[in-house]
Amino acid sequence: MSLVHGTLHCAVCTMFSKFFVDKICALKRAIAAEVTTLSTPFPTNAQFVGEPFDAIPTVTVIEVTKIITSISAKSSPLDF
Repeated sequence: MSLVHGTLHCAVCTMFSKFFVDKICALKRAIAAEVTTLSTPFPTNAQFVGEPFDAIPTVTVIEVTKIITSISAKSSPLDF
C-alpha cells in the first residue's frame, strides 16, 4: 500500500470515527433533554460489573466495507 493510499484510508477512518462520535454525543444530548421532561423519574442505571471498554480494536478496510455494504440505508430524525 502506498503512503498516499494509506493516508487516504486513515483520513476516511478518522472521518467515519468523528461522524459516529459526534452522532453519539448528539443522541446523548437529545436524550438528556428529553429525560428532564418526563413526569416520572428516570430509573438509574445498574452498577456496571466487568472490564471497562477503553480501547477499540483495529479493523480492516475490508471488514468495514463488508459491514457498510451489508446494511440498508436508514436515517434518524437527528440526522437532519
